[in-house]
Amino acid sequence: MRQQPVELANLGFEASYRVEQLEGRPAGSVREFRRPRRAAGAGELVLETDSGSLWFEVIPANGEPWVGGFECGPGGATGLFATPSPTALCVVAKGQGFWIPVQAPASYEMIRSIPIQDVLVVPGEPKLVFVDHTRLAAYGPSGFQWLTDDLSWDDLKVTAVTASMIRGTAWDSPANREVPFSVDTENGASEGGSSPARYGAGQARGT
Repeated sequence: MRQQPVELANLGFEASYRVEQLEGRPAGSVREFRRPRRAAGAGELVLETDSGSLWFEVIPANGEPWVGGFECGPGGATGLFATPSPTALCVVAKGQGFWIPVQAPASYEMIRSIPIQDVLVVPGEPKLVFVDHTRLAAYGPSGFQWLTDDLSWDDLKVTAVTASMIRGTAWDSPANREVPFSVDTENGASEGGSSPARYGAGQARGT
């Protein structure tokens, strides 16, 4: 069965570009967007597999169209998202995220969250929040703003988002239970949650 094409989610933001999904790598000039590869250390073997790519044509309102192939991640969300900057596009390909200035695509950045499970909008604020299994990352009009410490051993869940606070539950593996956490949307400061690092530091579990 043919999958439905991925369409741009505006999320209430202005986008000065259009995006069209392609069925595969087209002929001609293309740009490839990939996570930087880690160099192997002495005596170390680094195994990497080709996870495939999603292909899109991006048509800026001012500028030349271009075609990009976006490397897929290990699994998770997939989508095209407008951002708080009208000239920046966010592509998430199976959990791996890219932040791209559409008029200068070579200056793209990797979203500091992987594998991305959800993309949230902070109400009334020009801010996107990316959710993975253990952390949250926030981006605004100029790009990256903050990244939380690990908040969970796994299976992080966001239950409420307001202009000032993000709340949810984290998994406390040693205690075999969920515990609450909260994150300040302004600076990413957090309270509660549970993680291996917090246990190692002797911090209390949850709140």
